[in-house]
Amino acid sequence: MRALLPLYLVAPGGLHLSVGTATAIYSVYVSLVYLLAMPGGWFGDRVLGPRKTVAVAGAVIMLGHLTLALGRRGRCNPRGFQRPLCGFGATCFWCDSGG
Repeated sequence: MRALLPLYLVAPGGLHLSVGTATAIYSVYVSLVYLLAMPGGWFGDRVLGPRKTVAVAGAVIMLGHLTLALGRRGRCNPRGFQRPLCGFGATCFWCDSGG
């Protein structure tokens, strides 16, 4: 994911963002993945327990990948829905990083 995200952000078939914007998004993405690991791990250990944590984390990461796959431009997805779906998919990865 980390290796392909900058390429997807700047590619003409992807989101076609400028290099500066893509760098900013990638920087925020990586920092949130590492910063949310501590509170996410605490929440998983203290509140959910190990079995529920694995189940919820698997569902959230699956939802993130599904959202990114559906965010691809095509006949059933006009250009306007691509960026919000990409943002929601990235948010699923951020929330799942501690689980």
